[in-house]
Amino acid sequence: MTLDRIYLDTFDWRLFRRGDALVEEHPLSGQRVLVLSNRDGRHTELRVPSTGRPRQPTELPAALQRRLGPKLAPRNLLDVGRERVEVWPLRMLDEDDKTVAFIDVERSPSAVRVALRPVRGYEKAADRLVALLDSQADLSGGSDPMVEVIRAGGREPGELLEPPELRLNPDDDGHVALSKVFEHLLVTMELQEEGVRQQLDPELLHDYRVAVRRTRSIEGLARRYLPEEMRRLWEQDWKWLAGVTGLPRDLDVLLLELQLEQPTITAAADVGVHELAARVSARRSLEQAKLRDALTGERYSTLKRGWRAGIADLASSPNGITAGRLARDTIGTASKHLLKAAKKIDDSSPAEDIHTARKRAKRLRYAAEMLGTALPSKDVKSVITHMKRLQDDLGQFQDAEVQLHLVRDLLDDASLGEPSSHALITGDLMMENLHARQQEARGDLVKALREFARS
Repeated sequence: MTLDRIYLDTFDWRLFRRGDALVEEHPLSGQRVLVLSNRDGRHTELRVPSTGRPRQPTELPAALQRRLGPKLAPRNLLDVGRERVEVWPLRMLDEDDKTVAFIDVERSPSAVRVALRPVRGYEKAADRLVALLDSQADLSGGSDPMVEVIRAGGREPGELLEPPELRLNPDDDGHVALSKVFEHLLVTMELQEEGVRQQLDPELLHDYRVAVRRTRSIEGLARRYLPEEMRRLWEQDWKWLAGVTGLPRDLDVLLLELQLEQPTITAAADVGVHELAARVSARRSLEQAKLRDALTGERYSTLKRGWRAGIADLASSPNGITAGRLARDTIGTASKHLLKAAKKIDDSSPAEDIHTARKRAKRLRYAAEMLGTALPSKDVKSVITHMKRLQDDLGQFQDAEVQLHLVRDLLDDASLGEPSSHALITGDLMMENLHARQQEARGDLVKALREFARS
């Protein structure tokens, strides 16, 4: 038979790194199946009928969800390689016509493969078959078919797209250090671009946005060390880019939240969950289209070209301040800004003040992560660790605040149609959960900010 074989994995190769292969096999005439196998052949494969290619772990058949769901969520499943092969499935029978081994002979564009699959309890028969095959044909140990297919497509399996490691010398000139930081962040963005445009995985947009936020944070904290022209020309464009990526990311998070909350909501409003998720997806498609247009537009191209030219000018115009001095000044400035915001927070503080504190905590963390490489690790490690914990508390509150507004807005959006009573019930239940989570987070974040203010 002839079949199309599509290898599936996440963008960060979670299955490949575990030694597994998930393959969709689609005979030109026959039932489509999903096959999970161990790449070194130590475990029996699992074959499950499929009605269509899954994009998310929640779309896998139940048997595969139990095996893979917790390991893959919340990553999307991507097509990482494909091939069309001709297969001759053969069986070795004993004198009682019982199958004691399977042999698959298949021809791919790159090789002829012979795969032996012994039946449990008939290992000796399989050993005799190996000897027989070795005497009849000039066979050699084959390479991993998944690796072959992915490499044929020009990629290296297991390889992540990552920028070179950022290392700053404390004795470097401050402008040289800043140019290295900005170049590192720009390369990081460019590595994520194609995946963001194609919506391969929500995590790629998250990583892209982090690089944008880090760029804006370092630019703002180190502005007195930057040429005035560099700030004046590009500050508004960076703000624009942060804006066009914000709503798509918020909708990604809300869609994931609905998937996670579904087990608790479904019993009361199963139809409403799916309807609300459909409204989120419809708005997300619109916002993703705007984002794609932005990333292929002239404004974005001009920003990248101009910013890279500014980076080159920065690297060639020393300012006489060492990278170590610049790092301490910048981290110190970020710490003072956060301290000022932290002192304003109490049990009744409005969401706007908490959001300000969160942004300033991020700024301090980004400064420590980016410029802190010019300082002894012991000087910045505790800052980064403390800010991660603080961001978790602040993020719980702010994420709930954003999602509350999004749920209300989606239910009120006339362009998406009139919501049913089921969707309204689901929205109310979800907002109740978000309010409760927000109140719990408020207590934790107030305590954490007070501790920071006293430190």
